Amino acid sequence: MQNFPLSCCLLLAGSLFAFSLIGCQTTPPTDYAPELTLDPTHEVPLIGWWYNGTQVLRLEDNSQYQLFADTNRYARPLSNGRWSQKTYATLFLSPYNTPTSMRQRITIARDGENVTLKIPDYATFSRWDPQNAAGIKELATQWRSAAGTLDLRSDQRYVYRPVPNSSQAMSEVGHGGVWTLEDGVVNLFPDPQGVDELSFEIRQQSDSDDTIELWSESVIYFPASE
Repeated sequence: MQNFPLSCCLLLAGSLFAFSLIGCQTTPPTDYAPELTLDPTHEVPLIGWWYNGTQVLRLEDNSQYQLFADTNRYARPLSNGRWSQKTYATLFLSPYNTPTSMRQRITIARDGENVTLKIPDYATFSRWDPQNAAGIKELATQWRSAAGTLDLRSDQRYVYRPVPNSSQAMSEVGHGGVWTLEDGVVNLFPDPQGVDELSFEIRQQSDSDDTIELWSESVIYFPASE
């Protein structure tokens, strides 16, 4: 039997060991790694006001919550109880006088730079500044234009009545819905399906006049009292 030199045996053993290390190495699957919408290491502030265009949700620092039907925060809430955050992407609403099994699971997500809350059976909630409601009292009046009249009520409901056969009419038939004020813009959310949402910028009529107007590219509304 032929004897191999000790140096050859050592070289062969070293080569086999190196190949075994290469075989054990794995490359992380970068193509299929899930993209997290939230950073688990970054705490998301949840206390405060949230709004989805209709309903308002308030999360208090004492773990209580109130869900309101609209921006009238002095009305009886649709639901109230306690809230708790279970994970970085989940919180729960537990209404009073209901079994624990009836609590609602809320998803915390991110839409671009904005954090959102997704409650089952409701539109997505985003951060809301209640100071936007400060100008509601001043805007709650009747407005007129060539398109018709627009009644903005203090309970943040509106009624639109078109001028018959007007080329500027927002809709051929009158309708109502909810209106909101956000960052100097009045938004109309019609109740009837198939009617487009509308937005109007609040503008000063002239540099020397404090009177405002509701402006859009298609129509401009002025206070009816003028």
